[in-house]
Amino acid sequence: MASSLPSKLVYVIDVPEVKDLSADFKYDFFVPDESVSEISGIPKNVLAHPAGEIDSGFIQHVNMRVPRYVFLNWKPTKINVSNDSLQEHQVRNNAIEPTHGTNNLITKNINKILSEDDFSSLDYVSINFSDCEIEDKVYTFASGTLEQLTLNLPHDHNSSNSKAASKLISLLPKNIKPHFLYASMTRSDKHQARRFFDKGGKRINNKYFEKMKSVAFHTQISGKLLHSVINQSIHQPNNQFAGDLHTLHKMSKRVNTLMAFRASTSINEDEYKTIVPYIDLTFAASSQLPERQTAKIIGYIIDKFEILENGIIKEFPPIIIENHKSASAIDFHTKYGSTYAYSIRSIALFKVPAIDYESHETALLSMLISSKPSTKIYTTCVDETAPPPANDINFTWDYEKNKMLVHWSFPTNSQRDIKKFQVFRRPTIKHSFELIKQYDFDDSVIKAKPTESPAKTLVEFVTSPLCNYVDDDFNKQSIYIYTVCCIDAHGFTSNYGAQFELKFDVFSNKLLKKLISHSGAPKSYPNLYLEADTFVDTINVSGEYSKQMKIYFNPEFYQLYDDNEKTTNVFETKQTEGSYKLQFINVDNQKSQHINIRIDNRINRNVSDIIHNASLPGRENKRE
Repeated sequence: MASSLPSKLVYVIDVPEVKDLSADFKYDFFVPDESVSEISGIPKNVLAHPAGEIDSGFIQHVNMRVPRYVFLNWKPTKINVSNDSLQEHQVRNNAIEPTHGTNNLITKNINKILSEDDFSSLDYVSINFSDCEIEDKVYTFASGTLEQLTLNLPHDHNSSNSKAASKLISLLPKNIKPHFLYASMTRSDKHQARRFFDKGGKRINNKYFEKMKSVAFHTQISGKLLHSVINQSIHQPNNQFAGDLHTLHKMSKRVNTLMAFRASTSINEDEYKTIVPYIDLTFAASSQLPERQTAKIIGYIIDKFEILENGIIKEFPPIIIENHKSASAIDFHTKYGSTYAYSIRSIALFKVPAIDYESHETALLSMLISSKPSTKIYTTCVDETAPPPANDINFTWDYEKNKMLVHWSFPTNSQRDIKKFQVFRRPTIKHSFELIKQYDFDDSVIKAKPTESPAKTLVEFVTSPLCNYVDDDFNKQSIYIYTVCCIDAHGFTSNYGAQFELKFDVFSNKLLKKLISHSGAPKSYPNLYLEADTFVDTINVSGEYSKQMKIYFNPEFYQLYDDNEKTTNVFETKQTEGSYKLQFINVDNQKSQHINIRIDNRINRNVSDIIHNASLPGRENKRE
């Protein structure tokens, strides 16, 4: 009578994954070699501090002593236990706790940690699927389809993205949800957000697809089937994921060769054994062992990678967190300007019964199992904070040399990264500022690419900061407006400092200084904060049209949305106790009247223009 071979076991261990991992780059102050050294300026006692032991006092100490770091944060995980067995579970854990405790358990056994996928037998392969380029694929698919549909309707002047999307949806299978492709083809904030960049050049990620990127599919498949499945998939002409499977194709080919080499018609006992590295082995009577396996989370491992400019990925030693209650860590090993990727794994301590094959004694086996890694998050170590403008701008006349001296002081800047001063001058507020001097005292090992390129004759390289400049063009007949700007080590420039008009009074034999503008005016708008009313806020009317006025409220936008998709009101309404005032003045009899205007917010009803009829004082009026 024929009989089949014994079935081989497939072991499945599921360790809870860590969620909500985030990484924020913190820049405290400048050091010259910040772009070449990962630990420059960091005290040794800070580097030796355990990564998972962070409190408010340590953070305050770090902000004062450490020039830069990456702050990592996540949601702690745990293994759920039912309420009815919680007490029994805790007793079992205490009974089988190893004698050496859990101090530095992960660090001491880093090479013995297994991933939960490693428990598959030699005949099975674990594969993880996730798509980090889904927004590009959807955009390419949707835009190409939109173009094709639009070209097919050359005579339809009313064609639109919405019509094209509706036509495409009608051709798709019913299991594809319409709103997904509709949003991709009709809403620019959904399928084109990846093409937008902020003012610092950092790409703005598409939040609509961010959640989909984090979706991962984990499976175990027989090594005998893997290669044939992958091989057929990449040769399907309509498979959009064929390109992604090419990497798996090389791996599946190696697995297939290994499986062919191991193929045998005889039964080998080793094929039915599961051999794993353990960290602790305790022999005891079988009656003292728990009836089922126990486990608990003991810490985390953060895997770190650097994305080099040439696309090569550099792997770093992992950051080990020995405390399972930790929810944050600090990475001090960072270089300014570098891009790092992080993923986190939870580490569980498993204790299961086992049998020693030599002595045939029952034993308790302790081993460390890691969860699947979280989705990688990326952070670029760049500080985009512009420096403040120079302070205490003042002027002195040298009576011996008949020269005017401009001098200033460093602004309050905790980052200590100001490396250039610029002196500007213009004859009147109707002219643009002209750079007349730039002091460059940048001591960075690798200097940032400059955002401005002044003439070389205007730039003076100095070994230490200079906070004064003698203007040889200024004489006793001159009238000029001066100001000073700062540039930091990363190429960011400040706004204009305070602007002063200078002239020499020959009668009093001294300089006369007049404040033209407070500090803070952008370089592109030097007259933004002038000490004068540069905007006309009065309107003169006469004749028959001056008897009545109609005020129309017709805004282009009712609300704005910030980066967090929170609503910001554009105008004040009577619901927020906001009002606007108009003053009418009759120039003939010098009578005036104030009109109070309050806007009724009807944004949740039928929005229409709000008209307010105002009577002018001292006239015969007609109200509508």
